[in-house]
Amino acid sequence: MSKITIVCGKCTKTFNEHHSKIRGGLSVTCPGCAQPILFDHNSEDLNIRKALTAARRFRVEASAAST
Repeated sequence: MSKITIVCGKCTKTFNEHHSKIRGGLSVTCPGCAQPILFDHNSEDLNIRKALTAARRFRVEASAAST
């Protein structure tokens, strides 16, 4: 599974995004409310930090499996 589940902090809609788009400093637009979601490691939004952690974990596991 290369997609990570994200929960919008504004409308609480859940959607999936490819792990490569979930990195610190990047943003995606919520399909429910069109609110931009900025991925920042220091964010107070727990949903953003969970998505960043899940994406980082996926990339680490994928690189470990390929070696």
